[in-house]
Amino acid sequence: MACVVWNAEKYGMSYNKFVQGVETTNKNTTWLYEMWNELREKYQDKWVAVHEREIVGVEESKDRLISVLKKKSIPLDETVIRFITPKDIIQIL
Repeated sequence: MACVVWNAEKYGMSYNKFVQGVETTNKNTTWLYEMWNELREKYQDKWVAVHEREIVGVEESKDRLISVLKKKSIPLDETVIRFITPKDIIQIL
């Protein structure tokens, strides 16, 4: 962990900001996978963005989704972006 923190500080990120980012990402990722089946029903074959345990964007392309998030001023470093696979695809996490 010290190496990761050192790298974060080297690039201008404080330890607290680093830890906060990891915690936020974990919460968003956990929520996304708890909701996976429901999201699959609604957003199959789409890119989905989760921020603060809420869907904040859905697009057919990742680039378009990122563009929309930037226009909405949603911080990308606090947002989890995942492709929602079709039902017949098994995803190994």
